Amino acid sequence: MQGSSNRRGSALVFALITSIILMAMVGALSTVAAKESEVLSGTRELEGARLITEAGLNLVVEDYQKDGVAPPQDWYVNPQDFGNGTFQIVADTNLGGVFQRRLIEIEGVNDRSTWGIEAVIGPVVKPLWDSAIQANADITLQRHPRVDSFDSRIAPYNPMNPNDKGDIKGNGDLLLVNNSSVLGDVEVFGDLNVDGSSSVSGSSIGNGDSVPLDSVDPLVAQMVTDLSATNDNGTLNPAIVTMIGSDPSITLPNNRTAFIGAGDYYLHSMTTSMRSNLVFDTRSGPIRIVVHTDDVSIGRNSYFIVWGDHPVHIYMSGMNKFEMSNLSGVLNTSADASLFQVVINSNDPGGPRFQMGQFTTFYGTVWAPEANIELLQYSSVYGAIIGDEVLVSNYSFVHFDEALATGEWILIPDSYRIYFKRRRI
Repeated sequence: MQGSSNRRGSALVFALITSIILMAMVGALSTVAAKESEVLSGTRELEGARLITEAGLNLVVEDYQKDGVAPPQDWYVNPQDFGNGTFQIVADTNLGGVFQRRLIEIEGVNDRSTWGIEAVIGPVVKPLWDSAIQANADITLQRHPRVDSFDSRIAPYNPMNPNDKGDIKGNGDLLLVNNSSVLGDVEVFGDLNVDGSSSVSGSSIGNGDSVPLDSVDPLVAQMVTDLSATNDNGTLNPAIVTMIGSDPSITLPNNRTAFIGAGDYYLHSMTTSMRSNLVFDTRSGPIRIVVHTDDVSIGRNSYFIVWGDHPVHIYMSGMNKFEMSNLSGVLNTSADASLFQVVINSNDPGGPRFQMGQFTTFYGTVWAPEANIELLQYSSVYGAIIGDEVLVSNYSFVHFDEALATGEWILIPDSYRIYFKRRRI
């Protein structure tokens, strides 16, 4: 009798254990099923968002074309699906002979309660860095200059083996004389004049297509508004600051090295004297500087140095100039042209707004579609330049960094926005 009771007790324990395991399995399967249902629901919502966005894109493009956008085959970039219900498309517009580049970005909304689209249309802030030199007016290369390219993602510039993507584009005339050399393609809206001693390795087109180069004035004006109101001027080293009214001016004396940390600054001017180094420490973040009245001047044998992986952007908003004295430079620790950019507005003080003296080196980009640019004797740019009139002379060089062609498009603050949502019934 006792043995039979023990067997019944063992069977009961076994049955309880089995029931517990089965209940756990059922619970796990229920969780998996719920998760799969949630995933499928999310997938349906994302696909719905994509379809809504694509339909919205077609509607916005159709409506926008009525206002003068080029035909669909002339859109600059095909719609890009970013995989999360967001599309972008870039268009070149020609309104009354004025060429501008526009970005349309559309995001779909499709969840359990609402659906709809949000469309943003506005001028593109980021220029298209696809050429060594772009200009609104005339471009002149004279007395042994050279334009070529390299890719900083692969290797530093090698003068013995340059790449041939040093393209030139312009809306005026292009003059190549006195042993000028271009390793790349050239195309200008005006006349193309190449003398017998000069050469172009790629295609040469005169009286061709124009280049849409938007004004940077809205961007510079926005930076002035933002940085004049909120900035990090109080963190500047007092030893290098001279107050001009209520605004600081950075003045670095001879034989000095000083540092500027990550942040935003609103300055009257920025000057280094002989054999001085101004180090932009971007290891912890980017640096944005508005210089609103006087010049940015790098003295003889002096350097601006970017230390870190974040960029430095300098916005010139007055009747001022960016000048590099002989034997000066703008350098960084990785030879990356995207780490330094000078943006110059349309004010005209007379003469060039960006000028490089003899034996100068500049790693970066100059974005000044309404300002004149001059590279004098033995000047070297590793990056790209956009200007109004551009002069490259006397053994000066522009080495286009092909890595600049990557990057995202962004909008200026006065973008036009369309937005609607509809609640599900």
